Amino acid sequence: MRILFFGLGSIGQRHLDNLQAILSERHLEATIEAFRSYPVKEIDGHFTKVKMLYHPDEIVGDYDIVFVTNPTNQHYSTLIQMFDRAKYFFIEKPVFESVKSIEKIITKNEQCYVACPLRHKLIYKKLHELVNANSVHSVRVIASSYLPSWRTSDYRNSYSAQISQGGGVELDCIHELDYIIDLFGLPNQSYSTIKKVSNLEISSNDHASYLLDYDDKVVELHLDYYGKYNRRNIELITNKGLIEVDFIKNTISQDGNVIETLPEERNDFYINEMNYFIDLTLQGTVNINTLKQSLETLKIAIGEA
Repeated sequence: MRILFFGLGSIGQRHLDNLQAILSERHLEATIEAFRSYPVKEIDGHFTKVKMLYHPDEIVGDYDIVFVTNPTNQHYSTLIQMFDRAKYFFIEKPVFESVKSIEKIITKNEQCYVACPLRHKLIYKKLHELVNANSVHSVRVIASSYLPSWRTSDYRNSYSAQISQGGGVELDCIHELDYIIDLFGLPNQSYSTIKKVSNLEISSNDHASYLLDYDDKVVELHLDYYGKYNRRNIELITNKGLIEVDFIKNTISQDGNVIETLPEERNDFYINEMNYFIDLTLQGTVNINTLKQSLETLKIAIGEA
């Protein structure tokens, strides 16, 4: 198996570590290369088993898998560049920073998986069961975090803070829209307010709110970069009462009382996702988040649906 990474930032390194662990566990042979725009120092031998490439001319031949984990504004050009040179693509979310024509690459739709790690959490599988078992009238979703605490080096220099690199809470926190659409499908109508409202020193948006209209329900979604208290919740108002799922505490509550806890380490669902993706490439299992699907989610996220 021949694998190529584009970009090895924090999320790229996480995927690389998980990939190498899974390949070892499954006794799968692979050579891994990584294209970087600048030289990187090895940290405690972290990259000793990865061949580093620093010029496009060094990318030679075809690959079984390409990981697109570079800045969001480079995803599209990377896919175009590697379209006919790879069998499968793992694309970090969001798929693009703006709506693009995928006509040139649509034949690889099923071979392009766009990351949706929250869907691989144990608590999300339980949430799916709860939605299917209850009549849901309305939904409230919130993802609130404080960017300076999230991007610990200097949040002002992170891609999240830079609109030119595809930053902004509407793109960074697209996970919530992704799982809402997975649970309920595409809405009939969507309304959004996306803007910068806080005093954070960023050029990107730090607030996004959405109202999604369905035949039998309404979904409200709030995203922000300025919340000092981390929250990642979904509330379902159903015919049986209020159900709340907390993605941080991994708890399920009924009318304010915790009824179930599904403990999970932070990296567990990323491991689950990588195992799923390897199965997709080896066994042809169903792709749960294709290029086309992720593009429909993106349109809503940036207010163009």
